[in-house]
Amino acid sequence: MAPKGPSTGSNAVIPATCSRPQEALDIDGVRPNLNQAARTNVVEQLQRMAGVGGVRMGFTLNSPEFALLNGDARVKALRHQVGLP
Repeated sequence: MAPKGPSTGSNAVIPATCSRPQEALDIDGVRPNLNQAARTNVVEQLQRMAGVGGVRMGFTLNSPEFALLNGDARVKALRHQVGLP
């Protein structure tokens, strides 16, 4: 009989199945009143996923979940970095 509870192997699978945009959202959730530290965490997570390319990054940044970051200068620089207008 197998022991009850999660094994160490199942814990290693969870981060691999989570998409990077989802990780950015999971930091603090999507709230219209994110404080500066929470915004910084979300932008840093988006910067880590810059390697996915312009199309996917554009799709992610244009989603309603990230609309609260539209005026942020760091997001504008990130868009430029991946080749977006």
